[in-house]
Amino acid sequence: EEWPLAEPIWEPLALEKGAKSPGRGSDAATGEGLSERATDERPGSVRSEGEVITTMMLRNIPNRSKVEDVRELLDLNGFTSRYHRIHLPHDARSRCNLGYAFIDFSSAETFQLAMARLGGQRFPNSQSSKVTQVSVAYPKA
Repeated sequence: EEWPLAEPIWEPLALEKGAKSPGRGSDAATGEGLSERATDERPGSVRSEGEVITTMMLRNIPNRSKVEDVRELLDLNGFTSRYHRIHLPHDARSRCNLGYAFIDFSSAETFQLAMARLGGQRFPNSQSSKVTQVSVAYPKA
């Protein structure tokens, strides 16, 4: 089963004085400061009848990390038992992961919170200087 990446489709609006910038890990989860076009399809919203977005792509995972390390990152950020599945592809020859994972969360609300919290973090117990990035992923039919 393939899970292609869909680039984030939100874009910032002009901010009022004192408003928080809608960058990764900030207002992107709530939709505040987003254009109408982007807000209609922001993470966790319904794209078409019956489809709710709950899957994220987590990038910049250190190559020697295992699924257990991804779980640890999720658990440390308050997502224990709030996701259904983690898919961490590996290279068969090197036995290293490919640097990204797909995570399917249990609800749109949890997904939105994860989008806000998980970007810009380093993996615990890793010497890598990689910083995580998050984006929306849509499962292929």
